[in-house]
Amino acid sequence: MNEKYEAASNAEASNSKETGWESVAAMADEFQGGKTTETKTAKAEKLNADNNVYREIAKNALKNWNGLSDEEASEKVAGVSVEELENQVYAEDSIKAAIDGISNVLNKKGKISVKMGEDGILRKTDEKIVAEWNEQEELLDSILSGDKQDASFTELGNQIQHMLEARHDIEDDYFEEDFVLDVLDNIHTDWIEHNSKKFFDEKRVDKQYQFMPLDLIGFKEAMADNIFLEPILEAAGVNIPDDITLEQAYNDKRNRFARNWKLEEAVIKDGAEPDDGYSSRSGLAQTMFSSNFPQNKVPENLRNVYDALGDEATAGRVINQVGQKSEDIVFSY
Repeated sequence: MNEKYEAASNAEASNSKETGWESVAAMADEFQGGKTTETKTAKAEKLNADNNVYREIAKNALKNWNGLSDEEASEKVAGVSVEELENQVYAEDSIKAAIDGISNVLNKKGKISVKMGEDGILRKTDEKIVAEWNEQEELLDSILSGDKQDASFTELGNQIQHMLEARHDIEDDYFEEDFVLDVLDNIHTDWIEHNSKKFFDEKRVDKQYQFMPLDLIGFKEAMADNIFLEPILEAAGVNIPDDITLEQAYNDKRNRFARNWKLEEAVIKDGAEPDDGYSSRSGLAQTMFSSNFPQNKVPENLRNVYDALGDEATAGRVINQVGQKSEDIVFSY
């Protein structure tokens, strides 16, 4: 199992703040028309990795983390309840983070500023909503207990396609791979918020870099969260970029981050002091950690991680780990 995901969604182990999804189970029951336990159990018996997204995610998790064969994992996930599978894969929190990320990114990118001039050319002036999606509860229900052919997946796919087409119309180079990385960013941040204890685990001291922004943890690490996202997008009919395309997009994203933060190779590889904008390497590490969150506001339950990064030795170790994870990086300026 990838150490980042050991009980990644286990609320008991995380002591995290509320996520906003606490009442989803009740809402899902209401959405299903108050179906009896017997009815839902009968429905679950018909679900497997081929027709249900959650079971596909669970199957992949069991293969990747527990070393099961494809056949063994398929048998494990077929016809069992979500509750039974959650005790093995702890995937639900990350799925919810994926759904939240989809909503946030789609609604942000679904707003464009355009104006049709007299010459018929679109110009970036007026705001227009070309795609809007707020069906998180319905999508979660389809993922957990629905079929891959559910209408909620079709609606999601249509909105993503509308958004991409509109952005291309205004000559904005935003593609499926960019959308994937933006949603993965949300899942990554959610993992950080659920797992502050892991930063202080002496057995995981060489994994502290995982609390840095997605852009700096390395492509392989960043893509580990795609196990929760890709099956959702596939059910929605979204074109899934290949690994080469995703890695190039990740490299571009990483280099933009490096330029914006004035990071040179020497800063994260050779131990040089950062730009004058940071008082020390600890100041740089704390600021980069804060950039994971909206308005750079560190959640209260993560203040201990932020404070720990104020220690020069800890900050230097984390920055050095980032450099080791990015040993093939040549920042483009």
